Amino acid sequence: MKYLYEYIKDFVCEKNIYLTDSERVDEVKDYERFLNDFIAIVDEEITDFIGFEGETRLLKFKIKSIKFSIFVKGNTDYIDEKPIVSEFNKNLKNIGKNGKIYSFWSGDFGQEIGFFYIEDFNVLDKLSLLLKENYDIGQIDGLGEVEKNQESESLKIDVKKTVNERIKEN
Repeated sequence: MKYLYEYIKDFVCEKNIYLTDSERVDEVKDYERFLNDFIAIVDEEITDFIGFEGETRLLKFKIKSIKFSIFVKGNTDYIDEKPIVSEFNKNLKNIGKNGKIYSFWSGDFGQEIGFFYIEDFNVLDKLSLLLKENYDIGQIDGLGEVEKNQESESLKIDVKKTVNERIKEN
């Protein structure tokens, strides 16, 4: 059986695909390594990384001159990919990119998670059709995006309040 990752490799350049262990962020500093690996799919690097640890984690950094502040779940070793992908996608045009990043899970993965960057959105149509016909081969986050973005935004606001309160206490 052919799984989603194999189909993605058929349509997306290998340098624009990144696979990693979804349980690799024991501490906030681990996010710096993850983010550098992750952003390589769009041929960029992060600079000026600062992270704040806690129930929620705050990740601050730059790509080129664009500042990023991303709130992710703390007290877990799982990558909180949804707010990261969302924030990057909001800023890709600002760093000179015309595409979009998607996270995915393939049916042959264990605890891995995958990401890919595309500029040819016809690829999504092809992958979407494959997923409709073979739903057990994997899933791509971002297909049906309006609901997910609304959920991410509300989570981001709640998390931001928690982080700001913690910063004031220190």
